[in-house]
Amino acid sequence: SYIYKIEEIESSTDIISKKYKNLFYIFETICKELTADDNIRFASEYARLTFLLDKNNVHIAMRKRLLRFRADAINSMRNNAAISAEQYREDYISLALFVSLMFGEQLSESQKRDLEVVSGSWTTDEYRHTDRISHLRIVATHCDYEYITGYKEDAEEYTQVKVKINVIGQNSDFAITPNMVWNGCIVGLIDSTVEPNGDLCPRFIIINPDYLMECSSIADCVTPCGPNPLEHLFKKLMRAKTSKAMLLGNIANYFHDRLIHAHDKSTVDFKTLINEAFLESSLSISTCEEL
Repeated sequence: SYIYKIEEIESSTDIISKKYKNLFYIFETICKELTADDNIRFASEYARLTFLLDKNNVHIAMRKRLLRFRADAINSMRNNAAISAEQYREDYISLALFVSLMFGEQLSESQKRDLEVVSGSWTTDEYRHTDRISHLRIVATHCDYEYITGYKEDAEEYTQVKVKINVIGQNSDFAITPNMVWNGCIVGLIDSTVEPNGDLCPRFIIINPDYLMECSSIADCVTPCGPNPLEHLFKKLMRAKTSKAMLLGNIANYFHDRLIHAHDKSTVDFKTLINEAFLESSLSISTCEEL
C-alpha cells in the first residue's frame, strides 16, 4: 500500500532532500492514478492536483497543507533549499493523511504518533471529505469582517445561514466589508464548502445588483495553473485582438438576442439590425486589420 511505501521512505537513513524526492514521486503517481479515468488533458501537474482536490471535496485546510508539501518538495529538489525537520515532519504527515483520505487506508502506528506531535493546530475535520453546495442565494441580515449572516432566499422556513468571508486562500480576493452588504441584500454564493458546524465558505461571492458577468469572462479566470479571479481584469488591461470570426460571432449574437426579445418579430429586419450592430461595435469593426 502507499501508506507502507511512504512509511518505508520516512524510516530510511536518506537525507531530507532525498526523502522529499521519493515522497514527491509517490505523490505524483497517486495523482495520475486517481485521474486516469478522467478524459482530461491537464496542462500541468498543478492543474491535475487542483482538479483532483475539487473532485474529492478536500477540505481547504488540507489543500493548503498539500500545496505546502508540494512547494517544499519542489524547493528542496530544484533549489537544494534547507527544510527544517519540523516542517518536513508536517509535510510527511500531510501526504500520509492524503493517502488515507483517498484510499481509505489506516495510518500506521508511527504515523499516528507523528500526527499527535504535529497536529497541535490541526483538526480532524481537515482530513475528511467535505460537502459542497454548487450555488445558493441568501438574503443578508448582518455582515461584519468575518461573516455574512442571513437566510436562504427560497426556503419555506426561516433557517439562519452563516457565511465565512475574507478567508485567505478561499475568498479573500473579494475583500468584503460591512458597508458593502446591507440588510435585505441578495448575496450569491458559488462553490461553497460546508464546514462541520454548518457554516458556509464559498469560493465566489456575488453581491446583487452586480455587473452582468458573461460565461467567457468566467472562462478567462480558468488557467492551466489553476483558477485566478483576477485573470479577467488582467486581460481587460491587455490589448484586445479582434478577428473577422470574433466580429461575425458578436453580430450573430446581437441578431439572436434582438430576435428572442422582440415583441413583434415582423418589425425586426436585417438592415436595421446590421446598422445597430455596427453602431454597437463601430470601433472594433473599423480597426480590424482583416477587414
